[in-house]
Amino acid sequence: MKQIKSNYSRLAVLLFFLFVPIAILKSQDTGSVTGVVADTVETIIGVVVVVEGNNTLGAFTDEFGAFTIKNLKPGVYNFIISNFGYKPKSILDVKVEAGKTTSVGTVYI
Repeated sequence: MKQIKSNYSRLAVLLFFLFVPIAILKSQDTGSVTGVVADTVETIIGVVVVVEGNNTLGAFTDEFGAFTIKNLKPGVYNFIISNFGYKPKSILDVKVEAGKTTSVGTVYI
């Protein structure tokens, strides 16, 4: 019985050291974009922020008007911000770098 527990412990340690570095390296292949959306008075909840030309990459703003879009490949992106009752707005030429988070600051719509 002791031998079986020892083998499971070894296997668990081996798997840990095998998969953790892979996850760390994978996360460094992509970057993120963050920002806050507001109107002239306050931040706005539930605003849609998407990558132009790819509606599957995006996020909604939270209760503080903040958003984060993760897992973006390095490159230059345009984003479209839209919400009911507001005219859509574009954020142009946002550079995303691997392993980094780019802030677009506060965007007023």
